Amino acid sequence: MVILERCESQDWILLNSDAIQFEINRNQDLFRKEQLEQILSVAKDYLKHNETIELSTQALVDLGFKFYDALHLSFAQHSQADVFLTTDDRLLKKAKLFDNIVTIAVENPVVWLMQILEEKSHENGGN
Repeated sequence: MVILERCESQDWILLNSDAIQFEINRNQDLFRKEQLEQILSVAKDYLKHNETIELSTQALVDLGFKFYDALHLSFAQHSQADVFLTTDDRLLKKAKLFDNIVTIAVENPVVWLMQILEEKSHENGGN
């Protein structure tokens, strides 16, 4: 919730994409679909599919990434986002394994937020 609040206050930017919208539209659970749409209403930037993303996605799939994981990573990389947040431990491990190819930081949202808050505390003179 803290991450979403920071996106709502425009301290951080949440990105939406064709890939995210496609996955949401496939969701049969209407309640879950509405929840996801509400979360994404905070997103100010929308990323559209293009040939560069398609080629990047295929390169990641060729390395063993699942198609949708590769697609989401490609969108994030090509948007020049600072971080790609996921709770998928398998995806985290694979992204770190190929950190020479996956050029975006891939982090667990809880771990990432704790690091950000700790850095902010140190900047403000906290211990």
